[in-house]
Amino acid sequence: MNRAILLIITIIIAFFYSCYGPKYRKGLTEADSIASVNPQRAMAMLDSIKHEMADASKHEQMYYRLLCIKAQDKAYIKHTSDSAILPIVEYYETEGDKNLLSEAYYYAGSVYRDLNDAPQALEYYHKTLDITSDNKIPQKGHLYFQVGNLLLNQALYNQAIDMYQKALRLYNIQNDSI
Repeated sequence: MNRAILLIITIIIAFFYSCYGPKYRKGLTEADSIASVNPQRAMAMLDSIKHEMADASKHEQMYYRLLCIKAQDKAYIKHTSDSAILPIVEYYETEGDKNLLSEAYYYAGSVYRDLNDAPQALEYYHKTLDITSDNKIPQKGHLYFQVGNLLLNQALYNQAIDMYQKALRLYNIQNDSI
């Protein structure tokens, strides 16, 4: 009887532990939370914990690297190579936190956009759209807008207009007048 109770308690604890996913140090989550509104501060925060990342777990190292790319992108710093993003994408595709896979795909698309490789950028943006849930309206609206820009630059006007209309519909849903 005692073994059965112990087994049930162990299963319950394991279930609750598995629901919460990996934990990240405070500096990483703080940098992530401000990257969109103050990317320079986020980059400074990330730079201040750079030395700690050498001893961090793999999931924190990869999250750190993803956040560095995110902060640079939000600060409009052009990416000059895909060498930083490709291992991050591979990590999240194979073993990392699946909740961050769409973000890895999105920033891979942004890197290729900066490299003027529209086909590769579009591929990653479409992968992002495929796995982004419908309840993430702001992200999907922004994605459609990015795809529209790429298509416009490729002189694919009708397809670009379609993407802009999808973005506009999503922006209207959230009452985003800007």
